[in-house]
Amino acid sequence: MKKKVLILLIAFSLIFITGLFASTVTTESTTTKAKEVVAIFKGEGILQTAPFVVEKRWKIEWESPEDGNPMFLIWDMSTKNHGTFGGSKSGVSYYYMTGEFYIQVITSGQWTINIAYQ
Repeated sequence: MKKKVLILLIAFSLIFITGLFASTVTTESTTTKAKEVVAIFKGEGILQTAPFVVEKRWKIEWESPEDGNPMFLIWDMSTKNHGTFGGSKSGVSYYYMTGEFYIQVITSGQWTINIAYQ
């Protein structure tokens, strides 16, 4: 009987320790992902974002829940257009160029743009 109780205590201890370790790994993973964010912009209507710098492959996730056809234009600091994205309430676009850019937003409602490394 004492042997069964001892085995149960060891098993519960291992489960508890494993649970603590798993939580630590998840927290570190979330922190690492947060470091990959380049910029987050939120606004309403027609605006231009502040400049942001990207040094490797990146992606843009956008959401414009009030306007089903928003348009976003990517410009570099010499005012060269590097593409457009949008056309739906939300989506993701991927880019491979590096440098300093800003985004011109053309929409009639609220919007959010998240820029992060891939």
